[in-house]
Amino acid sequence: MCQEVAQEYPDVAVDDFHIDAMTVHLVRRAQDFDVIVTENMFGDILSDLAGELSGSLGTAPSINASATTAMAQASHGSAPDIAGRNLANPVAMILSGAMLFEWLGARHGDAGRS
Repeated sequence: MCQEVAQEYPDVAVDDFHIDAMTVHLVRRAQDFDVIVTENMFGDILSDLAGELSGSLGTAPSINASATTAMAQASHGSAPDIAGRNLANPVAMILSGAMLFEWLGARHGDAGRS
């Protein structure tokens, strides 16, 4: 499907990689990739890797968006081992909220929101 859509955008470079090779490319040259399109399982693997490369999985923001709906969340869920210990880092949730505001601004043409 990706290759079919890519034919409509000849100015956009589209490459195929096996997941094991892609993990190496992401570690060695992440700056070469603007968008990575993948199935859910492989996307989860690569997002975990990218979060760790940026410093910590706990600081990785996330937004799930379609043309009409969006949901912001930190990349990964609960941390029961630190519950009630005042150790949670809110950075991922704050950055996720910022991504949601950017999406809202773009969706509604309101630069003040982005």
